[in-house]
Amino acid sequence: MSICEEGLLDLIEGKLQDRESRKKLLLEPVVYRVVHESIEQLRNCPEFTDALRESLEPIVTSTILFLARCMDIQEGGAGKRTAYLFNPNAKESDLQDDLMDWYKGNLHGDPFIEAQHLGGGRVEIVFPIDGIRFAVELKREKSDSSKESLNRYMAQTASYQSTTIPVAMLVVLDLTSRGNLTHIRENVWVEPIRPHLTRGMTWYVIVVRIPGNRVAPSKRRSTTTIDPVQN
Repeated sequence: MSICEEGLLDLIEGKLQDRESRKKLLLEPVVYRVVHESIEQLRNCPEFTDALRESLEPIVTSTILFLARCMDIQEGGAGKRTAYLFNPNAKESDLQDDLMDWYKGNLHGDPFIEAQHLGGGRVEIVFPIDGIRFAVELKREKSDSSKESLNRYMAQTASYQSTTIPVAMLVVLDLTSRGNLTHIRENVWVEPIRPHLTRGMTWYVIVVRIPGNRVAPSKRRSTTTIDPVQN
């Protein structure tokens, strides 16, 4: 490695450390840990270089902050924009409109919406990043939003990345959780998947589950069952 290349690597590393320090100051500590742990789980992906991390991390961070806002918002607190979070019959398009507005207000550059001809299909949101693309697939779930059940969407989500980096994101509007008490850490995870035909190649799907069909905290006393912890 030449001196010039070493200097470039040091510069990139310094920028990453500076950005990490700024992020710690700006994000609530628990939210920061969720973001940091999600990004760290992508390190096993060979294509996840420092340069790619620098491009993807703002999108991942913004999406997790969107989740935090959705979990904190009070009914009527943002007018019609977030009313769908309290509607048991909310549509996938409600999530798409809200998330796109969020991205446009918090990120540089405009993602594509309803992008066609990607992995043989259409994906709701796509970010073009320095010659590659990053797909954000959206789903509405009304029956079973457990991690195991959401695995049925992984192959579809990953397939949109079949000619670019094997990393994608799945954002699910969970309409099954009425009255449920969930923590933000339970609603973000990275799912490594290995399709049978990929010769051992691993794909990575970042899953962000948005609790919908919500009720006010004051109403949860009669709708939520709490299992006592056994000591």
